[in-house]
This record gives sequence, structure tokens and C-alpha cells, in this order.
Amino acid sequence: MVSIRAPYSLDRFAPPQQNPAHAVWRFVMSDAQTVWSVGAGRALTLAPLAAPRRLAVARGRLWLTLSGTAEQPAQDQWLEAGQTLALPAGQTAVLEGWPQAEFELLLPPVSSAPRRGLLGRRLG
Repeated sequence: MVSIRAPYSLDRFAPPQQNPAHAVWRFVMSDAQTVWSVGAGRALTLAPLAAPRRLAVARGRLWLTLSGTAEQPAQDQWLEAGQTLALPAGQTAVLEGWPQAEFELLLPPVSSAPRRGLLGRRLG
């Protein structure tokens, strides 16, 4: 997994029609990830994706509620700075900074189709 550290606050990107205290964000990234921050009194929902993800806490502490099923109830977990959690494909997670936190959402790199040269031969 690849990560590029650039501090951003989700509050800066909150759509004006949504309540900034609780917003749903769909992360569509490939090889470039970012450090996100969740401030005190804010909640963030990570919508489910088709691919697995890894959540890595860079600073602070996160309180997570992971979605459940009919057989398995939702789970609450705490993550401290330096800890990671694997989120399987289809997993929804609600995050709160306690009192605030910075985290990375890591996705596996996306492979691309082989490139071909001018004569149609495969390069590399």
C-alpha cells in the first residue's frame, strides 16, 4: 500500500448542503492517500467500497463503530496513534476523534493494463 502524507481537514471539503458534524464521504483514490483529520465533536462515515481498505491512525485516538449484520452486531473499537485496522470490502465505519485524530485511509494500488509500443508490442 502506498501513502503520501499531506494534512487536510475534512471540514474544508464538507459539501454546504450537508451537516458538517456528520457527513458521508466516498473515498475514490488510487495510489495517492492523504492524512485526514477528525476534530472534536465531529463524526465521519466511511461508506462501503468494493475493495478492502486499511485505516491507520497517525495522531490522537479514534472511536470507531463498525457496521454489523443480522448475525453479528455492530462493534465499537478504539484505535490509538500507530495502530491500524483492516476494513474488508463492504464495511461501513463511523469515526470520531477522541477528542481529535488524524488518520490515513489506505487502499491497495490499482493495477493498470500493460502498455503497448508503437508497433503493438508489449512494453516492459
